[in-house]
Amino acid sequence: MTSWISILQKIEAFCNAHIQIQKFGGEFREQMPNFATKDEKYPIIYIEPDSDTEDLLTNQFTFNVYCVDIIQKDRANINTITSDCQLILKDLYVFYKNDNDPDIDVLGTATMTPLNNLDLDYVAGWVMSMTVELAQESDCWIPMSDITPEPPVECEPVEYTITDSQLKVLYSGEIPLGGTLNQVISDSIAYLEDSEGTPISTTNILAQGSATIIAPDARLHIKAENDGTIANLSLQSNSANEYTVANNDILVNGNLEFDIHATNSLDIRLRDQSNNVLTPTNIQDGGDHVKIELNVTTPVSGATLMKTGQTVQYKAGDDGAIEAGRLADFTKLAIANPFGNINRFTDTLGGQTYANNIVIDWSTFNGSTVLGWDRRRNGGGSNVDVQWNAAIDAALAHSVGTFTSGWRLPNRREIDSLIDSSISSFGNYSPFNIPTENGYYWTSTTNAANTTQAFCVTRNSTAIENVSKTAAFQPRWIPVRTFTVNGTTLS
Repeated sequence: MTSWISILQKIEAFCNAHIQIQKFGGEFREQMPNFATKDEKYPIIYIEPDSDTEDLLTNQFTFNVYCVDIIQKDRANINTITSDCQLILKDLYVFYKNDNDPDIDVLGTATMTPLNNLDLDYVAGWVMSMTVELAQESDCWIPMSDITPEPPVECEPVEYTITDSQLKVLYSGEIPLGGTLNQVISDSIAYLEDSEGTPISTTNILAQGSATIIAPDARLHIKAENDGTIANLSLQSNSANEYTVANNDILVNGNLEFDIHATNSLDIRLRDQSNNVLTPTNIQDGGDHVKIELNVTTPVSGATLMKTGQTVQYKAGDDGAIEAGRLADFTKLAIANPFGNINRFTDTLGGQTYANNIVIDWSTFNGSTVLGWDRRRNGGGSNVDVQWNAAIDAALAHSVGTFTSGWRLPNRREIDSLIDSSISSFGNYSPFNIPTENGYYWTSTTNAANTTQAFCVTRNSTAIENVSKTAAFQPRWIPVRTFTVNGTTLS
């Protein structure tokens, strides 16, 4: 049973543990210093009871705790004593206020009063008044015998707490006096998830038991982008596997030529032997093959001369009857030009609009270059006399749009290629449309038999004549240029 002695014993234990307190207990008069023997130790703690209140099974005590120290004769240590004793009493109050002793609860707050010149200037310090409540008493604590009938024994119920290994509370409750409890610990549930947090499986684990959890293997299905299975693989959980997708074999007309990586794109570049870009007219995806259609223009070798254009037969076996030579007719090709049509004459865009007056003659295409003409006579339609030297200089300086250089006066063979023998005058057909009139068109070819003369074509006929280079009867000229062909781009 808790009692006043219990309180004294607990406070004495505190004082014995405190490194500043030198003595505890006894009556106040007994604590006075004995200057004859000088055997007293300071500071000292002693207690005086004030009241005892019993509330049912609870004991409440109010008492005064004194903490004093001896005063020097010159009183030089009075402030030090006052400060030290106050701190010692606060230590005691805080110790029990913070529940360091489960049997004692401090009620309310304590009050402290200073002591100075106590009992004829012997000591000074502080006195603290505090109220404590002791733990509840039970009939089980009361020693009793030879009582008939014996009083019933009523003890408090037992509290229990069940925690896991991390001291997390699983269950708690009370077991009544004399009672029993059968506590069932629930099984654990293990959740297996993938790295994205998606549940894979759950497993029940008995309390205090263990379980083996098997993570299922992964299945890897490697497919081609459009269709078809490349590989089916099983990957053990928490493992890695390296799979190499084989390169793609590239066959050209059934013959293996090379391969490319399975994940790389294949850039098919169509060019001719002169490195000119070829533009497909049609591309068809056949799954494991591609059909590419091209309009291929076979370069002219020059071995076969061009047709004259004459189609009228004047006698059996003549030119009009046989029409010997290259081209389907004077204005049509036997095979398509790079623009995909069989027109001999086109503009620079493959049509027949001639917005810049440039006429491309695809009969002269050799696979990389082609001749083109500015169809305007004199390069501007002037009616003044243009002598041979001036015609050459003017042609060299000629410029049309972005084609600012490379122009020149045509030679005899080049201007002869424009003669259509089915027409009575030079160039009087589309797209040149040169009117029938007197005069000539210069070539850059000199007559070797008379170097003061150059070859010309007569405008009102189709005859090639020798004309003085200084002639003054309105000779004309049209410039020609060699164009480089890259696919359908001319430069």
